[in-house]
Order: sequence, then structure tokens, then C-alpha cells
Amino acid sequence: MNNYLFKRIDFGFLIPALILVGISLATLNSLDISLFKQQVIYLVVSLIAYFVFTNIDYRLFGYFAKYIYIVIISSLLLLFLIGFEAKGAVRWIDIFGVSIQFSEIGKPFFIIAYLLR
Repeated sequence: MNNYLFKRIDFGFLIPALILVGISLATLNSLDISLFKQQVIYLVVSLIAYFVFTNIDYRLFGYFAKYIYIVIISSLLLLFLIGFEAKGAVRWIDIFGVSIQFSEIGKPFFIIAYLLR
């Protein structure tokens, strides 16, 4: 395995986060096995995203700032078409049984694209 991939990972951030996730998963396992399985899937997806984004140069987002804005605005406008109401607000889109809140996903990309434009 390439050592370069592990040089960019912030273990001071990753290890405490994994410890907290482990404690949370242990609690969920004792409460509800279906919630536990769902959170393990989210953990795997999150770890893959973490490793991908730690190996991407953040300045690259500056080149794609206009496209990032277009994708964020389009996904937010998509809420008017296929969003569903939860607790009095239309913030979520259901994709293949997974509810996604695009405003939360778009926030870090919006900030990075704005600062690097």
C-alpha cells in the first residue's frame, strides 16, 4: 500500500472520532440491531468519503467553483419537486430509501468554493 495516502490523514482527528463512533455503535447494538446496521453502513460511507477528500487537494475546488454553485443550487431547487415534509419543513429528498438533506452536504463545498473562487 502506498505510504503517501496515509501521510495526509489527520489521525489526531480520526482516532477520537472513531472512539466516539465505537461507543455510539455499542449503545445502538444494545438498543436496536436495525439501527446499528444502518449506522455501520453510514460509517463505512463516511470513512470512504473521508479518505477520498483527505487525498484531494482543496485548491482544486476553486477551479470548479461555478459548477459547485450550480450543483448546490440545483439540488436545493430539486426540493420543490421531489422533497418531502418532515417536522413542518421540506428539507429532505428520499433517494433509494435514504433521506438526504442537500443543504448540509452543500455547506462545506459552498464555503470552500466561495473562499477559493
